Amino acid sequence: MEKLLCIRFSRKKQDKKLISGFPSVAIILINYNGSKVTLECLQSLQKLTATDFCVFLVDNGSTSSDVEFLKHGIEKLRLSYQLLLIETGINLGYAGGNNTGIRHALEEGHELFWLLNNDTEVNENSLVELQKVISEKAVGIAGSKIYYFGSRKIWYAGASISMVTGNAVVAGKNEEDAGQYDGNKFPQFITGCSMLIKKEVIEQIGYLKEDYFMYYEDADYCMRARNSGWGMVLAPLSVVYHKAGASSDGYENPLISYYIIRNRFAYIRRFGSVFQKVSALIYLWYKSIKNVYLVILRKDKKMHRIRIILFAVFHAMLGRMGRL
Repeated sequence: MEKLLCIRFSRKKQDKKLISGFPSVAIILINYNGSKVTLECLQSLQKLTATDFCVFLVDNGSTSSDVEFLKHGIEKLRLSYQLLLIETGINLGYAGGNNTGIRHALEEGHELFWLLNNDTEVNENSLVELQKVISEKAVGIAGSKIYYFGSRKIWYAGASISMVTGNAVVAGKNEEDAGQYDGNKFPQFITGCSMLIKKEVIEQIGYLKEDYFMYYEDADYCMRARNSGWGMVLAPLSVVYHKAGASSDGYENPLISYYIIRNRFAYIRRFGSVFQKVSALIYLWYKSIKNVYLVILRKDKKMHRIRIILFAVFHAMLGRMGRL
């Protein structure tokens, strides 16, 4: 059962549609035992030049101590915007948490929905630049250029999914940004790390698919939107800084390997041709055997990690989804 706590900002509430000329924005953040980085993200949102937004912070079943730390931290921040804290009581995954926030935001009449990782910080124009590009009628989803935190090294500057392997191919990954990808304005998919969605898209294709639990649900959503005629646009002047791995306890977590292996194939199974499904299945086995080999060579808790990889392979082949 969800419990709601609404923390209002101190300035006078204004009409959503008259502040900047853009529709009102709901910023959806998910916290899962990461209150420290979540509070840093909330603090960074205060520098935004856009003012017509409300934050819907979904706590996805964190420990009671993390939730209490989060609540006390919010009170100390003296936020200049509205914030609604939603406690789910259980971990609904990335898609489930975001869908919860979106539903509440729809009830309050918002028209744009910015899915933003809690382990990010923004610059002052991050939101308004997204609003500019999504104002085009044919554009349904817009995304930011994303740097590794504290640098100009690219984490994301547009991406596509290989329909042969299911791998994500990210433009400029780990390169220093010199504007070389600013012309890449129409990526195949927008990462859920920073994804602005129009209300009309949600009304047409629905919510994020919750059976992925985490990883590839953003690519799935973009594919469904594209198949329904919506355009994807990257706003290179919208910059977000990502503390990569903080929200999922780092990429060494074997559960992350499970979801990536399983969901990579699930994505191809849902959208690929027969040839692409066969190719992805071969790659699934190749990649998994390689991962097992690397575990044997380099990792601790070898048997546990190997079991997780094998679970991922067989669950992928059987089409089993949801939480492990």
